[in-house]
Amino acid sequence: MGIGITQDQRDLAEAAGGWAARAVPPEAVRKLLDTAPARTGRPVYWDQLAAQGLLGLHLPEADGGGGGELLDLAVVLEELGRAAFPGPCLPTTLAAALLHRGGAPALVRALATGARIGAVALGTGSLTAVEGPDGYVLDGTAPPVLCGADADLIVLAAEVAGEAGLTGEAEGAGG
Repeated sequence: MGIGITQDQRDLAEAAGGWAARAVPPEAVRKLLDTAPARTGRPVYWDQLAAQGLLGLHLPEADGGGGGELLDLAVVLEELGRAAFPGPCLPTTLAAALLHRGGAPALVRALATGARIGAVALGTGSLTAVEGPDGYVLDGTAPPVLCGADADLIVLAAEVAGEAGLTGEAEGAGG
């Protein structure tokens, strides 16, 4: 069963695919795929990606987003995937969506505008969060983190006093 998308979303997908091909041409993608992965910091095209509004497309304008829907983001991510577009686009947009739901507008804005790169743990692991005088301290083992090496901000699930949920942020994990 397919997803019904509008003409505007088809146009958005075409524009995103065209931009991706210009920003990181297929020959540059092949070169990246042929080299060993390395943390290179912020991708050279990151500011352009943010300026196009593609990192916050699915978020409210009040949070620095484009006011679109999750389906708008899905069509853009599909095009970026089709182009084998490198970098932490998916984890950054996913982190922004989770933090938006968690009520962290300042962090959402930083991700949507490209000021920060986000990453998300792919599961719950065995993390517990204990509140201390300066915030939460995490203990346990985190699951794999999608693009964790590139991130300024990592979203992790941790159990707090028997409840799973969003407890805070881990910064500087990629350094």
